[in-house]
Amino acid sequence: MDCTVVRKVRRAKWFRNCPTIRMHSRETILTPFQFNAHDILTQREQEVIVGVANGMTTRQIAASLGISFKTAECHRLRLMQKLNVHSTALVVRYAVHCGLVEV
Repeated sequence: MDCTVVRKVRRAKWFRNCPTIRMHSRETILTPFQFNAHDILTQREQEVIVGVANGMTTRQIAASLGISFKTAECHRLRLMQKLNVHSTALVVRYAVHCGLVEV
């Protein structure tokens, strides 16, 4: 790898000047914050997102809610689709932003 690229990344100049990174961050990080969890998520999906944000696995969430693993997995996938997020980290960030969990 070119040392110049490494230096630019370290100084974060590359991220600010790269239109792909700016576009990606707008779509995946800013979009979820335009919604309120109470408006678009069901009560069960809100319970699942709290479990995810508290570091629980899908199996642990299923056991704590008294539902099957597949049902918990379905709720988790559906809430991620509704929020347009593609990682657990963004789910956690969204839950904190909406006040579903405290840091």
